[in-house]
This record gives sequence, C-alpha cells and structure tokens, in this order.
Amino acid sequence: MDLILAADRNWGIGKDNGLLVSIPEDMKFFRKTTAGKTVVMGRKTFESLPSGALPKRRNIVLSRKDFSAENAEHAGSISEVASLIRGSEDDVFIIGGAEIYKLFLPYCDKVYVTRIDHEYDADTFFVDLDSMKDFELIEESEIKEYNNVGYRFCTYRNLNKKEIEFDKNLNKMEENFMAENTFLVEVSARHVHLTQEDVERLFGEGKTLTYVRDLSQPGQFVSEERVDIVGPKRTLSNVVILGPVRKESQVEVSLTDCFTLGQVAPVRESGDLDGSAPITLKGPAGEITLEQGLIVAKRHIHMTPEDAEKFGVSDKQIVKVRVDTDRPLIFDDVVVRVSPKYALAMHIDTDEANAALVGRAGCQGYIVD
Repeated sequence: MDLILAADRNWGIGKDNGLLVSIPEDMKFFRKTTAGKTVVMGRKTFESLPSGALPKRRNIVLSRKDFSAENAEHAGSISEVASLIRGSEDDVFIIGGAEIYKLFLPYCDKVYVTRIDHEYDADTFFVDLDSMKDFELIEESEIKEYNNVGYRFCTYRNLNKKEIEFDKNLNKMEENFMAENTFLVEVSARHVHLTQEDVERLFGEGKTLTYVRDLSQPGQFVSEERVDIVGPKRTLSNVVILGPVRKESQVEVSLTDCFTLGQVAPVRESGDLDGSAPITLKGPAGEITLEQGLIVAKRHIHMTPEDAEKFGVSDKQIVKVRVDTDRPLIFDDVVVRVSPKYALAMHIDTDEANAALVGRAGCQGYIVD
C-alpha cells in the first residue's frame, strides 16, 4: 500500500476541496503510477474528480455516509476497506483527502510526493515527512519547472511500517482511529460577556466578577453574577455572566431565545459584533442598552496549533462534524478557531444540542469529509 500526493513548501495539499495547482507533468505521473491499481479515497476527494471515478483503476470510496456512484465501490468503515483490498495490498494507492492519508500512513510502504517549491494559501495539510524519523527520502528527481514554479518528484520509505493483521488488529485500529480523531462537543447555553465598565453599571461601582468554577477554555470561568436580558417582547431572567471581563460586551443566545425576546440576531463568531443586534441588560444596580452585541454564536471548534496540525485543518477553515448520539447528526458550517490559548473542544448552542440529543455533559464528535 502506497500514498501519492502533491505538497507545497509547507506541506499544504489542498484548498476548498481542490488541488493547490495543476501541473501537467504531475498529472501524468499520477496517471502512470496508479494505472491498473486500486485507489482509495474519501468522499470529498471523489466528488472533486472532474469526471467521476478514475478510469482504468478500481475506485474505493471510504465514507461514513451512504454513498453511491458509477464505477466506484463504497466502504463505510476501515474494516470494509480492508476486506475489499485483502490480498492485493501491494496494488493499492491512497489518494486523499487529509483524513484518509493520516489513517493509512502508518501502514504504507512508500509515499510518492510531488514537492512544489511554492507557498500556496492552503487549508489542508499533510504531515511533514522530512521531520518524521520513521520516513526516509530514498529517491528525488531533478528539479523541473512549470509556470516559473519549481517542483520535483520525491519518494519516501516507511521505516517502521505496521502490518494490517486483518483478523486481529482491525477492530482495534478502527477504535484507535476514532479515539484519536474525536473531541468533546460541549453545549453552550445562553450567556453574557461584559466589560468592566458594564459590570459596574449593572452591579455597582467597584464590583468585579465573582469566580465560581472553570470552563473548558483556559482562563474562562462561570461567575456568580446574573443579569436579565430584556427584549422587545419578553425577558430572559437570571442569565449567567462568564469571565473574565472583555473589551466589548456581548450576549450569546439561541434562535429560540431570539423568538422569546422578540429580537432578530445574526449568526456570528464570538467578537464579531459590528452590525449585530441591540439588546438591554438589567442588573441589581442598573440597566444598560447595548447598541450592538446580541448574536447567535456560530458553531465552532477551539484548537491549539498542535491540534490543528493533528486534524489537518487551519484557522477559520469550515468543516463538518458528526456526532453519533441516539439521534446522530452531521453539523455543517463549523468554523475552526486556532490559538495557543485554546483547549480542544467544539461548542454548539442549546437548539443544536436538542436537535442531536446532546445532553448537558456533551458528547464526542469527529470531522468528516
């Protein structure tokens, strides 16, 4: 089993589910190398192919979703892929995307990489094989050029190849894959963030937020203080304030809360408040009206840079996340937020949690093609 791909200087391999660049000689190399072989890919990679299944090859598409296409075989799990390729592993090429590459990398013999001497605006990345002790560069072509961009064909050998023992290790392999690629999905109920000035206007001069307990994100906490959110129609009472204080006050609610309040709020990332809805907050010492600040939080995943590298994603990338609850659901349009200050966790609001039967303790989720 081998992998084949093209990567730029930063090991970027794609952008918006497409190639970073199309180099005719690279396309020719791909066709020649994989001709007559079995190619295994994810659903997104298959859907990016301009003419469907690759001709003169056996096409296997690994997808947890139902899938059907002409001249392509569907595998719903790693076990099914293993059954389909049993006995012909030497004639198998893994062709993407990032999640599929990562899954099969430990079991490959070689990785064929077209290294492109250019830095593209990639949103999908492969691992840096040059920094991995288990991989050795064994062959490298002369530098070629296309449209003033240099590239070369490289072959890496896996020095610590793991064998897929179909009868013994496959279930463990699948379990390990799921464990390594899942993360906590937390339910974020309505809450308020305040500036220090607004804390004092609502609770009295000199007042600071009183710590109660930590949240999953480092440095963030639930405070003892509560406010009422007053809308044109109704009021949401006793709403929690999260600390520490911020540079701008912000109120995050669900769409159902908006109906209750009688106010329309945009779906936004936290902190993106320009043009958001106005809202009134009432505390024991006073009342304030924010000219903007009411939003429905866009579902998102907090990641450290190390997490992002592990999952093959980048800051602001949009992904899909599946939760396998009693009411399984795939959340689309999930934004990845990357910072060394974060801890790995996805946040959804109460409406989204109810749709998928996610309880207060949360659940595990994983990124899907």
